[in-house]
Amino acid sequence: MTSRSRPSAFPFSGPFPATLTRRPTYSPRRSALKLGSISRQSVYNVLNVLTDKGIIRRIQPAESAALYEDRIGDNHHHLVCRTCGKTEDVCCAVGAAPCLTAHSHHGFKIDEAEVIYWGTCPACQKKKR
Repeated sequence: MTSRSRPSAFPFSGPFPATLTRRPTYSPRRSALKLGSISRQSVYNVLNVLTDKGIIRRIQPAESAALYEDRIGDNHHHLVCRTCGKTEDVCCAVGAAPCLTAHSHHGFKIDEAEVIYWGTCPACQKKKR
């Protein structure tokens, strides 16, 4: 058995073209076809490295699977449908990171605030009628 050490620096620099899409349902067969011989753990390891390096952002609304996005460095929030789980980006109505100024910080150095709006998407609203 051989062991490889992890590189100390990320193996590339500059813009990283990526398309990250969310699938409404998980299909092991579909995933196996797309991943080929890459293990699911390898995919999660890469996602963790990309998140740690600030290339992508991980969000995880309550009772939802983790979602990854490449829209980082701006002050945007998320809309999540309570019925189907559809997630949309929404720009902050106030401007630059207003939620980072807490009423009381209790000694914390605040560097991020996460706002998630919950509701029902238009498609699910139509289904309920």
